[in-house]
Parts: sequence; C-alpha cells; structure tokens
Amino acid sequence: FKIMAFLLLLLGGCAGGAERSITPGKTTAAELTATLGNAVVSGESGIRPQTEIRTYSECDYQIEQGVVTAKYCTPLEHEQTLQYWRQIWRNENASFEAVTGDAGPHGPDRYLLKATGLKKAVMYSRALDRVIQVIDYNVAQAGGATHGR
Repeated sequence: FKIMAFLLLLLGGCAGGAERSITPGKTTAAELTATLGNAVVSGESGIRPQTEIRTYSECDYQIEQGVVTAKYCTPLEHEQTLQYWRQIWRNENASFEAVTGDAGPHGPDRYLLKATGLKKAVMYSRALDRVIQVIDYNVAQAGGATHGR
C-alpha cells in the first residue's frame, strides 16, 4: 500500500512539473510535444499574427517560428496572492499596471505585475482578489499580452 501511495503521489506531482519545466526562448515546439504530448487545443493567436497557442492542462504556450516564446500557467495555490509575488520580486524593478482595454464600470479588473528583468509577470484579478495567471516570456511583447484562459 505504501509503495502504491508513493507512486500515485510521484505521478501526481510530476504532471504539473513537466509543464512548468518548459522554458520560453529555449524549448522548441518539437520538444514541447515530445515532453507533453499533443495539446488539448491548438490554434492561431488572435493577438499576434503567425503565432500558435497550444493549450495543455495547466499552461498555454505561445509558439513563434518553432520556438516557445511564452507560457501562461495557472498559479499554484501558494502563488495566488500578490503579496507572494511582491515578496519574491522584492529586489526586482517590478511595475504594476492595468491591462489595456479591460476597464469595466468600476475601472480595470485585471492588472499585470511585471518583473521585466526576469521576463516574468503575473496577472491579477481585482474582482477575484487573486493572481489568475503566471507568465514567463522571452519576447518583449509577450509580457504585456493579455492572453487569458
């Protein structure tokens, strides 16, 4: 029983780990498929022409010219607060800005906390009061993209 429980725990822990191991700017589209298999959904980005978006269980991947250029992941439970990211990036030059075109009757709902030097950002929803997406990118525009699930 202990061995079976350990194997289940190990398999469950690896599922999200494989998706999070993909590195924008280094991982090719072929390596993405070899690592994760076929995407649940795949299609052209409506935001960036000639860009493919592949959706897997935990993350979406942006692919340009055969290379993963950004990944948009669902945050782990401990990553869902702005406080967590402000603490992690306390020594970084981070900016907090409203997502363009996202204003509702009470002002913007979604904001990006960006650590440009790390090529990372998180999308925060004011309505939900939590981080809804963790973004890693290797192109200047991907950090400002408003890609969402």
